[in-house]
Amino acid sequence: MMNPTYVALSADLHKNKKVKEIANYAHAKDFHLASISVDEFGLASANYPIVFVRNDDKSISAVALMGLAPKQNLFIDSTFNWLVPYVPAIIRRYPFSFVKVSAESSDMALCVNDTNAVLNDSEGLNLFNSDGTPSSHLTKVQKFLSHMHNMQHHSQTLFELLDNEGLFTDKALEYQDKGETKSMGGFMVVDYEKLRSLSDEKYLKLRSIDSALECIHIHMGSLNQVQNLVHRANSLSQKDS
Repeated sequence: MMNPTYVALSADLHKNKKVKEIANYAHAKDFHLASISVDEFGLASANYPIVFVRNDDKSISAVALMGLAPKQNLFIDSTFNWLVPYVPAIIRRYPFSFVKVSAESSDMALCVNDTNAVLNDSEGLNLFNSDGTPSSHLTKVQKFLSHMHNMQHHSQTLFELLDNEGLFTDKALEYQDKGETKSMGGFMVVDYEKLRSLSDEKYLKLRSIDSALECIHIHMGSLNQVQNLVHRANSLSQKDS
């Protein structure tokens, strides 16, 4: 369903509109997690723990954890610069998005965030050429979002298979903070013992999905990054004190 802060782009309505270039990541300052696709696992795992969540519609999403609590983003500084090399695609796409036209439809509309004067008549990059065709900038945006959409679909195929085989298990992520054991709940991980117990037929089916096994092992290895979040949180506390 279309988010009220986004408007569908059209040459009729936005032919003379410009979009401001996003100078920082202020829009993500309160994000403690970000949905990612399987093609992002390799780069994301260098800094973020990768876990899974079950959505309201029962589907599964992979997320990169960026904080130990809601609204805590440990990868952004006071001037909203990102502090590590890889920024999840869902954050980089702002202020654009593919949005479902309605809850009942699978049709997607290319939309832009219409808050905070992102769209205007004088400042930024053209959305459309004078003849109403998409500008070079908008064409790049469309290609980027199309790739994201395709990879999300590919990811859902993999996650659905893992879910159907019962390979996800609820997991509280434990970590040490100043000598005290703490945990974060509400997430799922791939159960390695269940993975090892798959029949040859089911294992080969899983292996037939592009990068499936690689992504599973990257996910498992990334869980070691939870302690990295603790170090970041403690460093931030020391600066504020």
